[in-house]
Amino acid sequence: MSRDRSRDRSRERARSAALRLALATLACGACTSDARDAGAAKDSAGGAAAAARPDTARAAYAPPSPGFTSAYGTVAATDTAALVAAAHLASLAPGLSDAVTARAAREERESLKALPAGAGRELVVGACLTCHSATMLTQQHKDTAGWNKTVTQMVGWGAPLPKEQQPTLVAYLAEHFPPLAPGPQTRPVPP
Repeated sequence: MSRDRSRDRSRERARSAALRLALATLACGACTSDARDAGAAKDSAGGAAAAARPDTARAAYAPPSPGFTSAYGTVAATDTAALVAAAHLASLAPGLSDAVTARAAREERESLKALPAGAGRELVVGACLTCHSATMLTQQHKDTAGWNKTVTQMVGWGAPLPKEQQPTLVAYLAEHFPPLAPGPQTRPVPP
């Protein structure tokens, strides 16, 4: 009996280690097409002219996102084979325990109480909480223009919100989560 348990534990450790390795590989970009981009560039005669472009130049070739890019540009596409391998390894990993699932559900129910009643509350639950937690919304404080920009950006990224309901959502967010009054400065402004 103990032999079976130790075998099961070693399998779980192996699955967990394989999953961590796959996720770390995806996170560092080793599975992307960077390997194809490495090496020397060729001039028109076929000789080596210069080293390959640096990774920071890849952002110039990536398609722009719908309204926001970071200082580093958009993320390069990941190879499909790497995603399939990661999905397979993730399927081998053990699931979350019932205690962890129950705790997460309880925390989410409690954070939903922080959303005040109003005309756009159901839109927030249906459109925003598909991807974000309620805490993500309640900690942000923006004016109408700021919320409009954020909602437009999220709709561009695939938020399930019809165009005609966007003003209702923006009005709800601007009413219940307006900009905070400026507080005292944490350090003096230099002269």
